[in-house]
Amino acid sequence: MKDKKFHFAGFIERLLPSSLTHRQVTPTVEGSAAPKGKKVLVVDDDPLFQKIISQKLKANGYLVVNALDGSEAIAAMREQQPDAVLLDVNFPPDIPNGVSVPWDGFKLMHWIRFIEGRGGIPMFIMTSDDVSRYEAQAKAGGAKGIYHKPIDQSRLVSEVDHLFEEKVVAA
Repeated sequence: MKDKKFHFAGFIERLLPSSLTHRQVTPTVEGSAAPKGKKVLVVDDDPLFQKIISQKLKANGYLVVNALDGSEAIAAMREQQPDAVLLDVNFPPDIPNGVSVPWDGFKLMHWIRFIEGRGGIPMFIMTSDDVSRYEAQAKAGGAKGIYHKPIDQSRLVSEVDHLFEEKVVAA
C-alpha cells in the first residue's frame, strides 16, 4: 500500500523529467528464451491482461514495460525508449475527478509518432470491441497490426519476432 499514489499525484510525477521518476523495466523470466534485447511497451488499463501479455513476451526473450494510461505511456516512452508498443484502444481518463486527459490508443499513437518524434516505432492496436470498427484508423495511423482481445498470444509474439527480424535484415 506504501507504493500506491493518488491519481493526481501520479499524473504530475509522470510529467516530470525521467531523472525524477523510478520506472523499472521488467526483466525476462528465468528459464525463458534467450534475451532478444528488445523492449516492448504494453499500454492497457487492465492489469490482468497486461500481466498475461507481459509474461508471454518475457517468456520469448523480450523486456517489457507496462503502462496503465496515457500519461504513464508517455513517461515510459521517454524513460525506457521501447522498441515496440502494444496499445489498447480504450482506457479511462488519467484523472477520474472531472479534470481528465481523455487518452485512447489512437491519440497515443499520434502523440508517440509526432510529439515524441518516434515515427518509426512499430505499434500494434488491441481492442475488445469489433476490430473492423478500428481497422482503417489503425492502418492510417501506421499500426503494424490490430488484435481482438482475447489476443492469440502466439500470433502476437510471432508477428513481433517477425517485425524485428525484418529490421535486422534491412539494416
